[in-house]
Amino acid sequence: MNKNLKYIAHKDNYREQSVKEHLYGTADKAAEFADKFGKADWGYCCGLLHDIGKYSKEFQNKIINDTDDKVDHSTAGAKLCIELGGYYQLLSYCIAGHHAGMPDYGNTGIHSSLRYRCEKKKICDYSSYKYDIEIYPIEYKKGKPKVSEEDKLQLVVQAMALEEMFSTQIEEGAIYYGETRRREVVQVSQELRDMATKMFGEMHDYFKRGYTPQVKQSKACNSCSLKDICLPKLNKAGSVKNYISQMLGENVE
Repeated sequence: MNKNLKYIAHKDNYREQSVKEHLYGTADKAAEFADKFGKADWGYCCGLLHDIGKYSKEFQNKIINDTDDKVDHSTAGAKLCIELGGYYQLLSYCIAGHHAGMPDYGNTGIHSSLRYRCEKKKICDYSSYKYDIEIYPIEYKKGKPKVSEEDKLQLVVQAMALEEMFSTQIEEGAIYYGETRRREVVQVSQELRDMATKMFGEMHDYFKRGYTPQVKQSKACNSCSLKDICLPKLNKAGSVKNYISQMLGENVE
Protein backbone atom coordinates (compact mmCIF):
# COMPACT_ATOMS: atom_id res chain seq x y z
CA MET A 1 0.00 0.00 0.00
CA ASN A 2 1.34 3.42 -1.00
CA LYS A 3 0.57 5.78 1.89
CA ASN A 4 1.28 8.79 -0.33
CA LEU A 5 -1.36 7.75 -2.86
CA LYS A 6 -4.53 9.81 -2.97
CA TYR A 7 -7.57 7.58 -3.27
CA ILE A 8 -10.28 9.24 -5.36
CA ALA A 9 -14.01 8.63 -4.90
CA HIS A 10 -15.45 11.11 -7.41
CA LYS A 11 -14.09 13.57 -9.93
CA ASP A 12 -15.31 15.88 -12.65
CA ASN A 13 -13.90 18.80 -14.62
CA TYR A 14 -13.88 21.01 -11.54
CA ARG A 15 -12.75 19.00 -8.54
CA GLU A 16 -11.74 15.68 -7.08
CA GLN A 17 -13.15 14.21 -3.88
CA SER A 18 -11.01 11.75 -1.96
CA VAL A 19 -12.50 8.50 -0.72
CA LYS A 20 -11.73 9.51 2.85
CA GLU A 21 -13.52 12.85 2.50
CA HIS A 22 -16.49 11.15 0.86
CA LEU A 23 -16.79 8.46 3.54
CA TYR A 24 -16.64 10.85 6.49
CA GLY A 25 -19.06 13.28 4.85
CA THR A 26 -21.55 10.51 4.08
CA ALA A 27 -21.15 9.09 7.59
CA ASP A 28 -22.07 12.42 9.18
CA LYS A 29 -25.09 12.84 6.92
CA ALA A 30 -26.28 9.24 7.40
CA ALA A 31 -25.94 9.61 11.18
CA GLU A 32 -28.07 12.75 11.06
CA PHE A 33 -30.81 10.89 9.15
CA ALA A 34 -30.67 7.78 11.36
CA ASP A 35 -30.78 9.85 14.54
CA LYS A 36 -34.46 10.48 13.76
CA PHE A 37 -35.18 6.90 14.81
CA GLY A 38 -32.49 6.63 17.48
CA LYS A 39 -29.81 4.84 15.44
CA ALA A 40 -27.29 7.55 14.62
CA ASP A 41 -24.40 5.16 15.30
CA TRP A 42 -25.76 2.66 12.77
CA GLY A 43 -26.12 5.40 10.18
CA TYR A 44 -22.57 6.61 10.80
CA CYS A 45 -21.20 3.10 10.37
CA CYS A 46 -23.12 2.59 7.10
CA GLY A 47 -21.79 5.86 5.73
CA LEU A 48 -18.22 5.15 6.78
CA LEU A 49 -18.09 1.68 5.21
CA HIS A 50 -20.38 2.00 2.18
CA ASP A 51 -17.65 2.83 -0.36
CA ILE A 52 -14.49 1.21 1.04
CA GLY A 53 -14.41 -0.89 -2.12
CA LYS A 54 -13.15 2.24 -3.87
CA TYR A 55 -9.78 1.67 -2.22
CA SER A 56 -9.06 -1.15 -4.68
CA LYS A 57 -6.47 -0.49 -7.35
CA GLU A 58 -9.02 -1.61 -9.96
CA PHE A 59 -11.46 1.13 -8.99
CA GLN A 60 -8.72 3.73 -8.80
CA ASN A 61 -7.56 2.77 -12.29
CA LYS A 62 -11.14 3.12 -13.52
CA ILE A 63 -11.71 6.59 -12.10
CA ILE A 64 -8.25 8.00 -12.78
CA ASN A 65 -8.20 6.83 -16.40
CA ASP A 66 -11.94 7.37 -16.91
CA THR A 67 -12.59 3.87 -18.23
CA ASP A 68 -15.91 2.06 -18.64
CA ASP A 69 -14.77 -0.89 -16.53
CA LYS A 70 -17.36 -2.20 -14.09
CA VAL A 71 -15.86 -2.49 -10.63
CA ASP A 72 -17.99 -3.68 -7.71
CA HIS A 73 -17.25 -1.29 -4.86
CA SER A 74 -20.36 -1.80 -2.69
CA THR A 75 -19.88 -5.44 -1.71
CA ALA A 76 -16.65 -4.74 0.22
CA GLY A 77 -18.28 -2.85 3.10
CA ALA A 78 -21.14 -5.36 3.28
CA LYS A 79 -18.68 -8.23 3.46
CA LEU A 80 -16.77 -6.54 6.27
CA CYS A 81 -20.03 -6.09 8.23
CA ILE A 82 -20.89 -9.78 7.81
CA GLU A 83 -17.44 -10.69 9.15
CA LEU A 84 -17.82 -8.38 12.15
CA GLY A 85 -21.12 -10.07 13.06
CA GLY A 86 -23.74 -8.82 15.50
CA TYR A 87 -25.86 -5.88 14.39
CA TYR A 88 -23.29 -5.10 11.69
CA GLN A 89 -24.87 -7.91 9.67
CA LEU A 90 -28.05 -5.84 9.40
CA LEU A 91 -26.05 -2.91 8.05
CA SER A 92 -24.63 -5.11 5.29
CA TYR A 93 -28.00 -4.97 3.49
CA CYS A 94 -27.93 -1.17 3.35
CA ILE A 95 -24.33 -1.05 2.19
CA ALA A 96 -24.64 -3.77 -0.46
CA GLY A 97 -27.78 -2.15 -1.83
CA HIS A 98 -26.84 1.52 -1.86
CA HIS A 99 -26.79 1.52 -5.68
CA ALA A 100 -29.03 -1.28 -6.94
CA GLY A 101 -31.46 -1.53 -4.03
CA MET A 102 -31.58 -3.75 -0.96
CA PRO A 103 -30.75 -7.38 -1.86
CA ASP A 104 -32.40 -10.55 -0.60
CA TYR A 105 -30.26 -12.69 1.68
CA GLY A 106 -30.88 -15.66 -0.65
CA ASN A 107 -28.29 -18.39 -1.06
CA THR A 108 -24.91 -18.85 -2.68
CA GLY A 109 -26.56 -20.04 -5.93
CA ILE A 110 -28.21 -16.67 -6.58
CA HIS A 111 -25.59 -14.22 -7.82
CA SER A 112 -27.56 -11.13 -6.86
CA SER A 113 -28.14 -12.31 -3.28
CA LEU A 114 -26.32 -10.85 -0.32
CA ARG A 115 -25.06 -14.27 0.70
CA TYR A 116 -23.47 -14.97 -2.69
CA ARG A 117 -21.89 -11.53 -2.87
CA CYS A 118 -20.38 -11.77 0.62
CA GLU A 119 -19.41 -15.46 0.65
CA LYS A 120 -18.66 -16.51 -2.92
CA LYS A 121 -18.11 -13.52 -5.16
CA LYS A 122 -14.50 -12.59 -5.80
CA ILE A 123 -14.03 -8.89 -5.25
CA CYS A 124 -11.01 -6.63 -5.57
CA ASP A 125 -8.60 -6.15 -2.66
CA TYR A 126 -9.79 -3.13 -0.68
CA SER A 127 -7.53 -3.55 2.37
CA SER A 128 -5.87 -0.15 1.84
CA TYR A 129 -8.82 1.41 3.67
CA LYS A 130 -7.21 0.30 6.95
CA TYR A 131 -4.37 2.76 6.42
CA ASP A 132 -6.45 5.72 5.28
CA ILE A 133 -9.45 5.68 7.62
CA GLU A 134 -9.01 6.74 11.22
CA ILE A 135 -11.49 5.08 13.58
CA TYR A 136 -13.12 7.94 15.44
CA PRO A 137 -16.00 6.93 17.75
CA ILE A 138 -18.89 9.38 18.08
CA GLU A 139 -21.72 8.95 20.58
CA TYR A 140 -24.98 10.75 19.82
CA LYS A 141 -27.05 12.13 22.69
CA LYS A 142 -30.38 13.94 22.50
CA GLY A 143 -29.75 16.15 25.53
CA LYS A 144 -26.93 18.45 26.59
CA PRO A 145 -23.47 17.92 28.15
CA LYS A 146 -23.41 16.57 31.71
CA VAL A 147 -21.23 17.63 34.61
CA SER A 148 -20.57 13.99 35.52
CA GLU A 149 -18.45 11.55 33.52
CA GLU A 150 -20.99 8.89 32.47
CA ASP A 151 -21.26 10.04 28.84
CA LYS A 152 -17.48 10.13 28.50
CA LEU A 153 -17.18 6.68 30.07
CA GLN A 154 -19.71 5.29 27.61
CA LEU A 155 -17.66 6.65 24.72
CA VAL A 156 -14.42 5.28 26.17
CA VAL A 157 -15.94 1.80 26.54
CA GLN A 158 -16.98 1.95 22.89
CA ALA A 159 -13.46 3.03 21.93
CA MET A 160 -11.93 0.13 23.87
CA ALA A 161 -14.25 -2.32 22.10
CA LEU A 162 -13.33 -0.85 18.70
CA GLU A 163 -9.62 -1.11 19.56
CA GLU A 164 -10.03 -4.81 20.24
CA MET A 165 -12.18 -5.32 17.14
CA PHE A 166 -9.87 -3.54 14.69
CA SER A 167 -6.48 -4.06 16.43
CA THR A 168 -5.83 -0.33 16.62
CA GLN A 169 -5.30 2.47 19.12
CA ILE A 170 -7.90 5.20 19.61
CA GLU A 171 -6.84 8.39 21.36
CA GLU A 172 -9.86 10.61 20.76
CA GLY A 173 -13.59 10.54 20.12
CA ALA A 174 -16.55 12.88 20.41
CA ILE A 175 -20.05 13.18 21.83
CA TYR A 176 -22.69 14.96 19.77
CA TYR A 177 -25.44 16.60 21.82
CA GLY A 178 -28.80 17.26 20.18
CA GLU A 179 -29.73 20.27 22.31
CA THR A 180 -26.53 22.19 21.59
CA ARG A 181 -26.04 20.66 18.13
CA ARG A 182 -22.32 20.51 18.79
CA ARG A 183 -19.65 17.88 19.22
CA GLU A 184 -17.70 17.70 22.45
CA VAL A 185 -14.24 16.21 21.90
CA VAL A 186 -13.25 13.54 24.43
CA GLN A 187 -9.69 12.34 25.01
CA VAL A 188 -9.58 8.58 25.60
CA SER A 189 -7.26 9.03 28.57
CA GLN A 190 -5.72 6.36 30.77
CA GLU A 191 -7.71 7.72 33.71
CA LEU A 192 -11.03 7.11 31.91
CA ARG A 193 -9.81 3.70 30.74
CA ASP A 194 -8.98 2.75 34.34
CA MET A 195 -12.42 3.90 35.52
CA ALA A 196 -14.10 1.80 32.81
CA THR A 197 -11.98 -1.26 33.61
CA LYS A 198 -12.87 -0.94 37.30
CA MET A 199 -16.56 -0.84 36.40
CA PHE A 200 -16.13 -3.96 34.25
CA GLY A 201 -14.67 -5.75 37.25
CA GLU A 202 -17.55 -4.69 39.48
CA MET A 203 -20.14 -5.89 36.96
CA HIS A 204 -18.40 -9.25 36.58
CA ASP A 205 -18.37 -9.59 40.36
CA TYR A 206 -22.12 -8.83 40.54
CA PHE A 207 -22.79 -11.44 37.88
CA LYS A 208 -20.76 -14.13 39.64
CA ARG A 209 -22.54 -13.45 42.93
CA GLY A 210 -25.96 -13.26 41.30
CA TYR A 211 -26.43 -9.82 42.79
CA THR A 212 -28.71 -7.19 41.24
CA PRO A 213 -28.04 -3.62 42.47
CA GLN A 214 -30.98 -1.58 43.70
CA VAL A 215 -32.43 0.88 41.21
CA LYS A 216 -31.54 4.48 41.99
CA GLN A 217 -34.57 6.08 40.44
CA SER A 218 -34.43 9.69 39.27
CA LYS A 219 -36.18 11.94 36.77
CA ALA A 220 -33.57 10.89 34.21
CA CYS A 221 -35.18 7.42 34.17
CA ASN A 222 -38.17 8.79 32.26
CA SER A 223 -36.11 9.39 29.12
CA CYS A 224 -34.09 6.16 29.30
CA SER A 225 -34.69 3.56 26.56
CA LEU A 226 -34.22 0.74 29.12
CA LYS A 227 -36.79 2.08 31.59
CA ASP A 228 -39.34 -0.66 31.01
CA ILE A 229 -36.71 -3.36 31.52
CA CYS A 230 -34.88 -1.82 34.46
CA LEU A 231 -37.85 -0.49 36.43
CA PRO A 232 -40.66 -2.88 37.35
CA LYS A 233 -44.27 -1.89 36.94
CA LEU A 234 -44.36 -1.50 40.71
CA ASN A 235 -42.96 2.00 40.20
CA LYS A 236 -46.05 3.06 38.28
CA ALA A 237 -49.00 4.60 40.07
CA GLY A 238 -51.30 2.08 41.74
CA SER A 239 -51.84 0.31 45.01
CA VAL A 240 -49.57 -2.43 46.31
CA LYS A 241 -52.63 -4.66 46.77
CA ASN A 242 -53.59 -4.38 43.11
CA TYR A 243 -50.02 -4.95 41.97
CA ILE A 244 -49.64 -8.15 44.03
CA SER A 245 -53.04 -9.41 42.90
CA GLN A 246 -52.20 -8.81 39.25
CA MET A 247 -48.94 -10.68 39.61
CA LEU A 248 -50.83 -13.61 41.18
CA GLY A 249 -53.38 -13.57 38.39
CA GLU A 250 -56.28 -12.44 40.58
CA ASN A 251 -58.89 -9.85 39.68
CA VAL A 252 -59.34 -7.26 42.37
CA GLU A 253 -61.60 -4.24 42.05
